[in-house]
Amino acid sequence: MVEVMGPMLEARHALSHLGRWMKPRRRSTELLFLGNRAWVSHQPKGVVGIIGTWNFPLYLTLGPLVAALAAGNRAMIKVSEFSPRCTLLLRSMLAECFDEDEVAVCGGGVAAAQAFNALPFNHLVFTGSPRVGRQVMRAAAERLTPVTLELGGKSPAIVGPDADLHDAALRIAHGKAFNAGQICVAPDYALVPRGRSATFAAAVAQAFTRLYPTVDGNAQYTSIITEWHAARLRDLLTDAQAKGATLLRCGADAGNGRQMPLTVVTHVVDLPLRQAAQRTPQRLLR
Repeated sequence: MVEVMGPMLEARHALSHLGRWMKPRRRSTELLFLGNRAWVSHQPKGVVGIIGTWNFPLYLTLGPLVAALAAGNRAMIKVSEFSPRCTLLLRSMLAECFDEDEVAVCGGGVAAAQAFNALPFNHLVFTGSPRVGRQVMRAAAERLTPVTLELGGKSPAIVGPDADLHDAALRIAHGKAFNAGQICVAPDYALVPRGRSATFAAAVAQAFTRLYPTVDGNAQYTSIITEWHAARLRDLLTDAQAKGATLLRCGADAGNGRQMPLTVVTHVVDLPLRQAAQRTPQRLLR
């Protein structure tokens, strides 16, 4: 829904407002320049580089493309190496509408991304992690290329003491299950009133099961993007459990597939913080 409808809505919005956006906008002048006229005239920048990400390979490339084309630019798109089929699809679809010197699509791994980032674009758009975002901005700074970054982060969910715990659990489970949690605004952790964490965890598991009675083989439930990413998530869960955390799996997990049910992790302890506390005199902690 997001992958297809998102770019469509952005394109419709641009088509509806483009005439007004293109009009020059008058500005007032200072007393020193009384009698002069001033206005803002909008002009294309040139060639815009768009580096998309794997969790929404269509939406997060076509969205910036709509904006770039609406502003009169040409564009080059670098699609994530983790979604090669989307690279082929975008290249085929866009070739029906644009010449390659108007919109070009490329794929490839890290080396291709670094080469792409080093091109002398007039503007660069990147969606991804803060770690890679720093590298993109550093390379762009060598050419004084303006950069727009959309970087990932953490999204806590806060459940107040007067909240309906089951309603909150349903909403949070829905947000987390969307695209199998592979989205920057998916709630990563929940802060709940003390003493209610077990009840909340059980409510999340019940809500998830309502939304997805089955996970494995369910065409309505998203797969983790690659085997490597799925293995990384399972390693994180194993590590948390080994360090004393409790895992509540919200459905059966074959253990080797890419369709992973939601897992609620409780009794998580920040080991470096706990070790520091053990070394700190008790009077300082009070």
